[in-house]
Amino acid sequence: ALSLADVMVGYQAYMHSLRVAGYIGGEYQDHTLSPRDPANSVVGGRGGLKLAGDITTLAGSSVYFNLMGNVSTAFDSYWSRARIGLTHRGFTFGPEAIFNGNVNFNAQRYGGFVSMQFAGTPFELTLSGGQHINEKSGIFANSDGAYGQINLNIVY
Repeated sequence: ALSLADVMVGYQAYMHSLRVAGYIGGEYQDHTLSPRDPANSVVGGRGGLKLAGDITTLAGSSVYFNLMGNVSTAFDSYWSRARIGLTHRGFTFGPEAIFNGNVNFNAQRYGGFVSMQFAGTPFELTLSGGQHINEKSGIFANSDGAYGQINLNIVY
């Protein structure tokens, strides 16, 4: 099982047609595997410094861009995602690339996404999917394959 908690503070600014945000704080991760994987060096709990940021185009633009990511000293973890797309009739769609890992693995995901915001509400539904590629080591060895995600966000 993986448990994760973080507390962060940040600042955002609006520049032209972009929102730019940065955050700093602390993170705690707990990795408890059953049965224990002897090839996995990420075991137990560890806390650390966490930095995060994102750059996103503002609503109303016909071209969409989002770059976001975070790094943590807890197990040297990282996660980042880049999306670029077009917005048409309330839908935003395009390609995405995701990179994540820690001291035990590195993985990439390449695929596409489609998002729609429910008119008059702060809710946004995003579906994404594609190919997952994993470094051939640790608990995730030989785990390449398809990925799919469904996200419901509150946009504010």
